[in-house]
Amino acid sequence: MNQPSKIKHSLVMLLAAVLLTTGVTSYAALTREKELVFVYNEQEQNITTKATTVGEVLSENGYQLTDRATLNLPLETEVTDAMRIELTADHTIDFYYMDAYQALNTSAETVAELLEEQGYTLHEDEKVIPSMDTKIVDGMAVYIQRTDKVSNTQEEEIAFETEYRLSDDLYVDETRVAQEGENGLRRTEVIDTMYNGRYMGTTTEVTIVKEPVPEIIEEGTMEYPVPEPETEGYTGSYTESDTVSTRDTYSQPSYENAGGWMDFTATAYDPSVGDTTRMGTPARLGVIAVDPSVIPLGSTVEVEGYGVFSAEDTGGAINGRKIDIFVSTYDEAIQFGIRNVRVRILD
Repeated sequence: MNQPSKIKHSLVMLLAAVLLTTGVTSYAALTREKELVFVYNEQEQNITTKATTVGEVLSENGYQLTDRATLNLPLETEVTDAMRIELTADHTIDFYYMDAYQALNTSAETVAELLEEQGYTLHEDEKVIPSMDTKIVDGMAVYIQRTDKVSNTQEEEIAFETEYRLSDDLYVDETRVAQEGENGLRRTEVIDTMYNGRYMGTTTEVTIVKEPVPEIIEEGTMEYPVPEPETEGYTGSYTESDTVSTRDTYSQPSYENAGGWMDFTATAYDPSVGDTTRMGTPARLGVIAVDPSVIPLGSTVEVEGYGVFSAEDTGGAINGRKIDIFVSTYDEAIQFGIRNVRVRILD
């Protein structure tokens, strides 16, 4: 090989070596890790990547460029250390408020950010679907639903009941109020429910605000004592067993100021008519009802053949020469019927 050929061959080899070295160096520079700043919708983050172009950076981080996106650099731009890639992308969503609809473009990342971006505060009777932390994606639908409740409240009294109890410290015809009754209170609330402005139904809630207090009435069970004879010579007594006495068993009492005998018509009455006499005393055996214009109240009288009685009561049908003798039971009063008797006032 002549001298010029050797020189030409040496130059070619040198050029090849330079090109090979430069290519290796450039490839190594492109494929090594680079640190850069990536900003998506104003959210900044530092990333490390071996990507060689901006397009590769977006791809390896899961971002797709759409016609609504704005990128600060061309996709083919070579990646370098400390470079800043800024991507802004609006999502298109369907937004429903009750029955109203609108399409929105938003850069919000979550439903909560969407409401904040729209300047909307969720009220107590509203809820959003999907939940506040749901990530916004293109084409999704966001609903705000509202439930209204309209209530009407009424209150009414609950009437108390009356309870009867037996008492052995009261006479058979006496009663006593042991406890005063008090009415209770019931509250009824009728609630109409509206969903997104449409009537959904009615519910009723009943609350007992105050329980009624029963009235307690005690009824006596103690029998009255049998009255003792009030005159000398009278040994009998007027009891339930001898409603009709006979003159054969009757001893004539003696009163100095006793009046003369008078003819009367006699009937009988029992506790069902009343438990208190006109004089305010208990109605009991040994008491008769009279016409006060004929026999003064408080008088002691003798009914011939039946005994001595105290005139303490009156009656609507007891007029003139009529008397009504108190007996223990209704049956005895019926059995007595109507009789003609002689009566005199003893004192």
